[in-house]
This record gives sequence, C-alpha cells and structure tokens, in this order.
Amino acid sequence: MNQRVSVIYATFWDRLWASLIDSLVLSVLILAVILFIFNVFDVDVAINSRYVDIANLSLSLCITILFWNFKSATPGKMLLKLKVVDEHTLNKLTFKQSIIRYLSYYISLLGFFIGFFWIFFNKKNQGWHDKIAKTIVIKLPSSTQ
Repeated sequence: MNQRVSVIYATFWDRLWASLIDSLVLSVLILAVILFIFNVFDVDVAINSRYVDIANLSLSLCITILFWNFKSATPGKMLLKLKVVDEHTLNKLTFKQSIIRYLSYYISLLGFFIGFFWIFFNKKNQGWHDKIAKTIVIKLPSSTQ
C-alpha cells in the first residue's frame, strides 16, 4: 500500500526570514562564546582577528548542523514552523546530508547568490544546496510544533 504524503514547500520568503532570524540568533550566540573563550585564554581579539574568523565559521557550522540533526530546523525555521528534511523520505537529515548541505551553501553563493534565487524556479523550492544534499524545506501544519 503506497500512501502519498502532501507537503507544502517553504517559499523563498519564508526561508529568507528564517535565515535573517538565524543570523541574528547565531551572531549573538557565537559572539558570546568567542568573547568568553578569548577572555578565558586572555587573547586580544583585535590582534587575532583570523582566529575570530575561524571560530565564527567553526561554531556556525557546528551549531547549524546540530540543529538540523536534532531539531530538523534552526531557530528561525522553528519559529516560522519550517523543517529541513530528506527530499525522498521526509525524515530527518543524516549527519552526512547536514554537512553536505552546509558546505553547499558556499556553492549557492556563487554568481550573486544565484543558487539561493534558484528557489524561485524549482518546483520544490530547492536551492542548489538543497539539490546537492537532496533536502527540502517544508512548512509544518499550524497545529504541529
């Protein structure tokens, strides 16, 4: 018995708002962690800006992947009731998918963000990073958390 599941794909605008919320939340969180670590180890942030960049990228990658793996969404997506799932099974992402999706963001940035604008032209509203990782972003029904 093959049962079809109806999904509502998140729009470009849903995803943009979620990303803006995530940027704000992650920036505050990462800044707090970096300042704490640099304070504990008595490191001058101004002199060691490359370490700040490395810490920022590393923490962003780790936090985002953890949210995708444990919640299927980042804070912005949770707030807007969106979920990142496997394109075929609608299950949570595997750890490998999460890493591929995150690293593929950089491919989507190429050519003035064309990989993100691709969401407008794809029937499943997938960006290049979604296509590469075989993921979709869906809207949850209003009553679901």
